[in-house]
Amino acid sequence: SDENKDNDGVSLLSNDRGQRKAWQVENFVSLLQDRLLCQRQSPSSTAPTTLTVVDFGCGSGNLCLALAPYFTNVQFVLVDKKPYPLSLVEKRAQASGLSNVQTMQYNFSPSNLDDFCIPTETNTSDEEKTDNNRDPSHQPTTETFDLAIGLHCCGSFTDMVMQLALSRGADCVVCPCCNGAMTSKTTCGYQYPRSKFVRGLMSQEEYLGQLSRAADDLGNYQAKCLIEYDRALWARDNGFDVQLFKLTPEESTPKHHVLYLANRIRNR
Repeated sequence: SDENKDNDGVSLLSNDRGQRKAWQVENFVSLLQDRLLCQRQSPSSTAPTTLTVVDFGCGSGNLCLALAPYFTNVQFVLVDKKPYPLSLVEKRAQASGLSNVQTMQYNFSPSNLDDFCIPTETNTSDEEKTDNNRDPSHQPTTETFDLAIGLHCCGSFTDMVMQLALSRGADCVVCPCCNGAMTSKTTCGYQYPRSKFVRGLMSQEEYLGQLSRAADDLGNYQAKCLIEYDRALWARDNGFDVQLFKLTPEESTPKHHVLYLANRIRNR
């Protein structure tokens, strides 16, 4: 095996897996550096405001913790459903002196997708921070973010990230995986195929029962390409400018397709 487990069952990077993660980070830096160096303008002010990047399914933060020291104008919000990886993110960020990283635990489903809000960082006194009687519901939040990242979000979670980026007017970069895990019980209520064009070629039963399984379980590269092309067409139909990329070298991950979705309205 190329990975070990710590005492809490969290995967630790071996040398081989660490190299692959390093390649993935390098690819994302080359892809996103222009976007992350571009400060957006506030409609009510001429002063630039901080970009907000949300890393969905962040795990222990290997991607954005590598980006944060170099893009200090960006606030990175790392979101995962599991508390322990987020505690690792917090420890690693604190040890590295990173003030532009925050964590958030959230278990996504289509029913709570619209409720997703990011707690805003506020200046509070030490006494307020240690007040256990404070009502967390009174903490200010924002629905706004600038870029959604989904690196290896499994199955329909990729489509949830894309849908959330669409509803919030954000750009989006996803590197999908585990399409074979999608079944009629795990589509989170989404219709497949995603695009009108591919829906004209096959039914949802054919998509889930044959195409998605071929893409993962059978290692059919053409099937994987068609699934990501279907997602790209959905994004284009919903107002994104879409670019398709591949992570290099291909040894960095067998799931190397990347969709970069730029919101047309935001980027006019």
